[in-house]
Amino acid sequence: MDNSVLKCPECRGQMRYIAGGGERLECPYCKTKCLVSPSGALVRQEALKELDFAASLAPPKPRSVACGGCGANIVLPLQASSLPCPYCQNVLVAQSAMANNGSAPSALIPLQVDAAEAQHMFLEWLKSTPADVAQRQKAKRLAPVYFPYWTFDARVSGTYCVRIEREGENGRTETSTCTDSISKHFDDVLVPASESVPHALLYGLEPWHLDKLEPYRVEFVTGVPIENASLDLSRGRQLLEERIRQKTEDAIRKIPGVDDAKITSMDIQLDDVKFRHILLPLWVGSVERGDKEYPFVINGRSAEVRGEVPIAARDIVSLIVTLLKYALLIYLGFKVLGFLLFR
Repeated sequence: MDNSVLKCPECRGQMRYIAGGGERLECPYCKTKCLVSPSGALVRQEALKELDFAASLAPPKPRSVACGGCGANIVLPLQASSLPCPYCQNVLVAQSAMANNGSAPSALIPLQVDAAEAQHMFLEWLKSTPADVAQRQKAKRLAPVYFPYWTFDARVSGTYCVRIEREGENGRTETSTCTDSISKHFDDVLVPASESVPHALLYGLEPWHLDKLEPYRVEFVTGVPIENASLDLSRGRQLLEERIRQKTEDAIRKIPGVDDAKITSMDIQLDDVKFRHILLPLWVGSVERGDKEYPFVINGRSAEVRGEVPIAARDIVSLIVTLLKYALLIYLGFKVLGFLLFR
């Protein structure tokens, strides 16, 4: 997605959004500043409304392609990505459909973490990595980006069965099964709309506090790259089902008497699914170890950091050796204590 350029009213340079600056723009050349005016109530209501999932999956329409050779307008079959022109045999290639079913982002959370804070949080995170990595003084390619997400609402209903094991009066384990129904509404379940960042890292940045969403406006994104959604709405729905299933299992385990039981089966369905296409602010980067890069991400609102910590085989061996040493010391300590007590 392209973000427009806002010109400075004084020198006509490109204005930039200042993260953490109280929602204001600044010209990097003449330092002129201006505030981002708040959106009106009707604009907010329209931008933050949720769309019906089923209605958004309209049947695809046949694609018409203008031949670059003879100028004829040819309709391509839905299943075809290319076809020779019947008049001049020039190869016609269909333009790919928008990955997000034609839905542009309607809202975003403005970037609040500036470059200095992002670098500081990165260095703090480095303390959890092996020493030779932690000695690096800056991240590789640390940069801000507005990352695409789907946010879903859904009503879940279905049944589940659990196996409960308890110790009986005779000391033997008694097993029983319990089947029950569940009905629950999930609000604003986030699903990344791109795979450029591992989803496990993105989920670790939650919660996002979506009450901070603002209508999409060019003032918020000027000077900050925006990543396009590369996962379409149908794929987003599949990922939603995976997240909902895990969240439903977590909800079942919180039911009194079921918290220590094993869920043996669960049959659920999603209804009344609604969605929004939004942008969330990230700082993304990586660290190197050997010939590999390990990504990390920073929540551009809360400064929470998640990353893949590079651990070499020698680090694992060293950890095992250290644990064995401690285990041996504890064993010898108990032996000495027993000798002193019972001699």
